[in-house]
Amino acid sequence: SIMLHKEALMPDFVQYFSARYAQQVAMLSKLNNPSIIKTYDFTSLNGVPAWTMDLHSGNSYAQYSGTKFSAEQAANMLIPVADALTYAHQYGVIHGNLKPSNILLDNKQTPILTDFGLAQWLSENRHGYGQFEAMAGIGSPEYLAPEQAQGGPADARTDVYALGIIFYELVTGRKPFSAMSPMETM
Repeated sequence: SIMLHKEALMPDFVQYFSARYAQQVAMLSKLNNPSIIKTYDFTSLNGVPAWTMDLHSGNSYAQYSGTKFSAEQAANMLIPVADALTYAHQYGVIHGNLKPSNILLDNKQTPILTDFGLAQWLSENRHGYGQFEAMAGIGSPEYLAPEQAQGGPADARTDVYALGIIFYELVTGRKPFSAMSPMETM
């Protein structure tokens, strides 16, 4: 079960998040793709929004930080991710928070996407990346599309942008945009 940080539990956030994310979890639970984490239910534990999904205790693509792969190797690593995103997009599900730590690896080293949809709530409600998101532990400015960083809506292009950033990072061993603070990075 996944729970939000208590610091993020402002009343307006909890109310809207609970209604919106319950719908998102209902949609996610219908997805059946080997590269998308299986999500089961949305609930509340002691008043804190939580959701249940399969447990994966392996590594993520974050383990490759600083490693350089050939363009062909990086592309092959990301093909299952791109296929899973295409599948989700066909059902109207946007990831909105794609980054290496949200691409888990199972025991066969197959990538599995997790952490769908929370960034979509933020963009729908015109929240740019800032203190609110940092408190909630949401997003990484290095992977946010420019329109998302400005508070615009997330859509399939947002995920494609983040996938391109991850590809760049796998090939070069570094992120294309990085600064001392999230605001500077954006």
